[in-house]
Amino acid sequence: MPSFSGIHLALQAILANQNAMEVVTHNVSNANTEGYHRQEAVLTANPPQTTGGWISSSLSRSMGTGVMMDSVDRYAMKFTDMRYRSELANSGRWEAEAQLLATMEITLADTSVDSISNRLDEYWGTWQALANDPEDPALRQDVMSKGESLAMSFNSRAERLHNLRVDQNMAIIERVGNINEMAFQIAELNEQIGQVLSTGGKPNDLFDKRDLLLDKLSQLSGASSHEENNGHVNVSIGGHFLVIGTTPYEVSTTTNAENLVELEWADGATFQSLQGELLGLFHGRDDVVVEQMDWLDDLASTFITSVNTLHNTGVGMNNETGFDFFTGTDALSMTFNSTDMTVDRVATAELLDSPGDGNLAKQIADLQNSLLFHGGTASIKQYNNERIGSLALDVSQAQNLASDHGVVREALYTQREEVAGVNLNEEAANMVKYQMAYNAAARLMTTIDEMLDRVINGMGLVGR
Repeated sequence: MPSFSGIHLALQAILANQNAMEVVTHNVSNANTEGYHRQEAVLTANPPQTTGGWISSSLSRSMGTGVMMDSVDRYAMKFTDMRYRSELANSGRWEAEAQLLATMEITLADTSVDSISNRLDEYWGTWQALANDPEDPALRQDVMSKGESLAMSFNSRAERLHNLRVDQNMAIIERVGNINEMAFQIAELNEQIGQVLSTGGKPNDLFDKRDLLLDKLSQLSGASSHEENNGHVNVSIGGHFLVIGTTPYEVSTTTNAENLVELEWADGATFQSLQGELLGLFHGRDDVVVEQMDWLDDLASTFITSVNTLHNTGVGMNNETGFDFFTGTDALSMTFNSTDMTVDRVATAELLDSPGDGNLAKQIADLQNSLLFHGGTASIKQYNNERIGSLALDVSQAQNLASDHGVVREALYTQREEVAGVNLNEEAANMVKYQMAYNAAARLMTTIDEMLDRVINGMGLVGR
C-alpha cells in the first residue's frame, strides 16, 4: 500500500538530483576558470530499512529508503600534477632566458646599419682614405668624426647591457614578492581547508585555488609540495620550507657589492638550488649579460690600446706627436679624445716634417687585419663576429629549449585537463540524465499523492 514513506522517497530523489544538477551547473560555469577541477555528484542509496512482513509477522523484508547525495568528488591526478609542475619550472627557466637573449639581440643591434661591425668598417675606411691623401683636412675631420661615432656605439651598447642587468634585477625582486605573497595565501588556504575537512566537508574549490598557486610557484621557483593527512600542504624550495602547515617562511633579499640583489631566507639560511624563472633571471643577469659585457669590454680595450699605441708614435700636420686618439679602458668609458685631438694633430706620418706621409695612417687602417685576440689568432673583426655568433647561438639554443619544454608542458597540461578539465559534452549529458531523473521523481510524487488522496478521501463513500 502506498504510504507517506513513498512521498519521502520521491522527495529525496528530487532533492538529490537537484543537488547533482547544481554540481553540473557549477562545472559549466567554471569551464574556463583557470585551475578549476571538475566535480561530480556521488549519489548513493540510503541504508535499507527492515520491516515486518505483510503475510505473517514472522516474515520480514528489507525496504529501500531512497537516494541521497553522498559527496561531491573532485577530479585530480597528483602524479600528473607533479610532472606538470616540474615541467613548468623547466619551461619557466628557459622562457625567461630566451626572452632576455632576444631582447639583448635587439639591444645590441648587431645586424643593423648602426652595428659595431659597420662602425668599425667605416672607421678603418676613413684611415685608409686619409693614408692616400694625408693633407686633406676634410678626411682628417672625417677620421675624428667616425672615431667619435664608434666610441658612442660602444658606449650605448654598454649602457643598454647595464640597463638589462638592472631590469633583470628588478624582475627578481618582483618575483620574490610574488613568491612571498603566494606563500601567505597557501598558508591561509591550508588553515581553511583543514577546518572544512575536520567537519567532514570537501573543500574542492579551496583545493583548486591552492593547486593554482602551487602551479605558479613551481613556474617561478621550482617549488615542490607534499600533502599531509590533515589536508595541509607543505611547500619547499631548494630543500628549505616555504610553507609548513599554516606558517609561511619568507624569502628575503640582500644587496651585493654591485648593488644587485641576492636571495636568502628570512631565518638567515642560505638560498640554494635556484630553479624556474628565478634561475633564468639570475643566469641571465649574472652570466648571459655579463658575458656580452666582457666581450664588448675586451674588444673596446684592445681596440683603444692598439690605435693609441700607433697614434702616439705618429706625427700630425703641425709636427706634434704623442697624443691618444681615444680615452677610456672599456666599452662604457671609451671616448674620442676631444680634449687633445684637433685636425692638425691627427697623426698620419711616421717622421717629422713629412706632411705628405701617410704610412702611419696606413698602419692604423691595417689594424683591422692584425691578429690581436686569442693569442694572435683572430683579428678585431673576427673577434667581433665571434661575439655576434656566440650570442646568436645562445638565442637559438634558449628558444629551442623553451619551445621543447613548452611542448612537454602543454602535453602534460592536456593530459591533466582530460581528467580534471570540464567536458561540456559530458556535462550536457549529465544535465539531461539528472533532469530526467528529477522529472520522474516529481511524477512519482504526483502519482503517490493521487493514490493517497483516493485512499484517504475516497474510502467509505460507496453506497452513499
